[in-house]
Amino acid sequence: MFRSAPGQPTSSPIYLFSSLVYFAYIRLKVISVHSVYIYCLTMPRKPVSLCRVALVNSALTPPVTGFNGDNRPVSNLYDSTGTFRHRSGSGKRARTESEVERDAMYDLSRDFPPLYNPDKPALDPAHIKTLLVTATAAAAEVTPLLEIPETPPPMRSLITLTMTILQVLEAVVERGIEPLASAAAGGRDVSGGRAFTKAFQKKNAPPPAAPKPVPAGKKELIAALEKSELESVVFGMNLGPASLSNRDILSNNFSIDLDQKVRDTCAKKDKDTLEPIRLVEDALSCVENMEFLGGRSAEHRDKRKNAPAPTGPPFCSMPIKFSFGDRQSRVSFEKTLSEFSGIRASQSYPKPIRDEMTLFRNALLDRYQGMIIMTRPAPAPALELVAFKKFDGDRKWIEVPETHPLPMNIMLSSYSPPNRIVLPALSDPDSDSLLGAVGGGGSGSGPDAGDETNMNCD
Repeated sequence: MFRSAPGQPTSSPIYLFSSLVYFAYIRLKVISVHSVYIYCLTMPRKPVSLCRVALVNSALTPPVTGFNGDNRPVSNLYDSTGTFRHRSGSGKRARTESEVERDAMYDLSRDFPPLYNPDKPALDPAHIKTLLVTATAAAAEVTPLLEIPETPPPMRSLITLTMTILQVLEAVVERGIEPLASAAAGGRDVSGGRAFTKAFQKKNAPPPAAPKPVPAGKKELIAALEKSELESVVFGMNLGPASLSNRDILSNNFSIDLDQKVRDTCAKKDKDTLEPIRLVEDALSCVENMEFLGGRSAEHRDKRKNAPAPTGPPFCSMPIKFSFGDRQSRVSFEKTLSEFSGIRASQSYPKPIRDEMTLFRNALLDRYQGMIIMTRPAPAPALELVAFKKFDGDRKWIEVPETHPLPMNIMLSSYSPPNRIVLPALSDPDSDSLLGAVGGGGSGSGPDAGDETNMNCD
């Protein structure tokens, strides 16, 4: 802190100004550090590669994309050297052509034929008439041969054919070529009639129908459903024995637990761990952002009905949301984790939609007692909920005939959810037995898929 000079009072203007500058500097330094911390919390986060945590569980496992001089994974695309790296199970291929062949393939300096058609020859009726007069004069010289009895029959037929052709050409010139030539040279323009017709139709056309008003909240609902197609939530991951809030440590613990779950699943199936870890690593590379939902991790408790008793030591967990660039990446991520690690990821929906799904599911549980019910939004563009049922132990889900339309204003703050949903009576109680079955397996197809779907957090 600034001190006053000997003999200078602390209330002097110089001392007050120096103190003010010092405190302003300290305040700006604190604000800048806080801003950097907030930015680090909000920036996109990628999952930690399994090859970095493989040393915790076993020997180093190379990533899908190979090495670039060290044990860190490299990009899935081209590196700075232009070398293409092969990937197992990938649709990409290495280039087989030479550099000269590539240059010849994309060479734009070659002389290509012109991209325009030559001009059509102009119509010259005067020249056509001159040729016709010349032909008629030549034919008149051979016409007297028809009056000579000694003229052979083939000659007579040829002369008759020539005279007929000349008569046809005269008719074509007089009734076809000359009118077209006069119209092209500035004759009557017929485009005015078409313009008048268009103006008349426009003037007497009925007024356009007013656009139908868009219900309030429909755009927000469609945007929420489209966003949910790109997000997935995972529950029950072992994020350490103690409660933590540091995102970097939590991300590293997630990758350690995922790597261990892959190895445990392979041990149960008596399979090698190399290829499954490569495929899980490839699925993690599709994640664009990983978000931990909550302030701190808490002790994990399985809230599902008929959940098995925990056998291992207690651990802390919290929901983890993964964001993807497209729907296919999300589906591939969920299927890969379910097959090779036993982790079931569920699609993430906003809380108002989850609450509506819970009410719809409870109404179906009252109607189909003793059965397991799964609810989810119908595929676009339908804005409604559909449901599936099955008995415990069955592999296939059967679609139920009941549907529930989503309220258009469900994503607005003014929406108040009902206490319960009353389902309409079935017209034919046996009609649902004729519906097709939905294959089991994959994301959201387990016995408690409906429970876990409704447990998703924001």
